[in-house]
Amino acid sequence: MKGLVRPLLKAAARSYAAGETIDEALAVARMAHARGYATTLCYWHDQAAPAEQVAAEYLRLIDRLDGGRLSAHLSVKIPGLGNRADLVQRVIAAARDRNIPVDLDSHAPEQADDVIAAIEAVGSDDLGIAIPGRWRKSVDMARWAAGKGLRVRIVKGEWPDPGAPDIDPGAGYRAVMEALAGHSREVSVATHNPLLARDCFARLAATGTPHVQELLYGYPMDAAVAEARQAGVATRIYIAYGHAWVPYAIKRVLKQPKVAWWLARDLASGRRDGLPAPALSTGKAVS
Repeated sequence: MKGLVRPLLKAAARSYAAGETIDEALAVARMAHARGYATTLCYWHDQAAPAEQVAAEYLRLIDRLDGGRLSAHLSVKIPGLGNRADLVQRVIAAARDRNIPVDLDSHAPEQADDVIAAIEAVGSDDLGIAIPGRWRKSVDMARWAAGKGLRVRIVKGEWPDPGAPDIDPGAGYRAVMEALAGHSREVSVATHNPLLARDCFARLAATGTPHVQELLYGYPMDAAVAEARQAGVATRIYIAYGHAWVPYAIKRVLKQPKVAWWLARDLASGRRDGLPAPALSTGKAVS
């Protein structure tokens, strides 16, 4: 039975992740590149995977990204490396040797200090950090990141702050953006909410803050991409892969009935590949 169910789960979850292998992820990245989009690639590790195994997968991905033809960033999950300084150093050093920008993903609030410690240990050269809008410490983290010269990807955040669970994610998102406006090296506006994206683009442009859009592969993005095109903002697509992607994607589907409907429709029609229409030239390069 398990062998019969897994292919169905993989098909249903396909809209959230590229697949389980580097080859599958790179195939999606190449399609995105052909349509004019830069990408961020991230390995979603199984929680039980040894840290050395996770590090080895990041290193394999770095080797495959060498050359920069895809204009791809590497996104790294520090907890997957066991918060081990030696593994963090090894992965980031390998990426730097190949001029591949690295962004550190956001996790639970109690893990934020581990991400900060990793950045302090390796230095901020060509590093980025994801900061959620729903924590009490989010604005302070944004100010710290701006002071360090980090790229910042603003995200809604998967985990609420247990000490402040009622923080409105939208208001928190805007607060982080305001803390970065006029101060950040570069801001990635990572929201699929077109109105929120529009507000952020306008404010960041008004303050002369370099900014791009970053969207999760497969999640409905046409409306958000339309806002970016209207504002002349380039779009980067975050592509996840790995053995942990199926349960995560199914959880997202179950929490959002509208997404379940989209997936059912697309499974029946075979129409959707998870990517938006070819990009129009904005005149701005995405690094």
